[in-house]
Parts: sequence; structure tokens; C-alpha cells
Amino acid sequence: THVPTHIHTRTHIHTRTRAHTRTHTHTHSRTYIHTCAHTHTHSLTHIHTHARPHAHTHTHTYLRTYTHTRTR
Repeated sequence: THVPTHIHTRTHIHTRTRAHTRTHTHTHSRTYIHTCAHTHTHSLTHIHTHARPHAHTHTHTYLRTYTHTRTR
């Protein structure tokens, strides 16, 4: 029995601020925040009987968090 659980969460926040005055002063502020949280849980349980009982349980948990912040 293979029951994979895949949870993918992506949060994208983009903020752009522009200020323009008559004196031709141009201010451009750009904040880029990208957060990608990737959680992968893999559980595999395999039980088989041969000449002697053998139980094998394999549990793999993979957690990756990627955060990229760029201020320009």
C-alpha cells in the first residue's frame, strides 16, 4: 500500500511603490519576497513472510524550506 502525502505551499508577495514628483525625482522601491515551503512525507511499509518472518518499515520524511528575499 503506497500512500504518498504531498503538501506544497507557495506564498508570493510582491509590493511595488512608486513616487513621482514635479521635480522629476523618481523613487522606485521594489520588494520581492518569495517563500517556497516544500514538505514531502513518504511512508512505505512492506511486510512479507518467507522462511522466517521479516518486517521491513521504511519511513522517509523530506522537508525543504526555501526563502528568497530581494530588496531592490
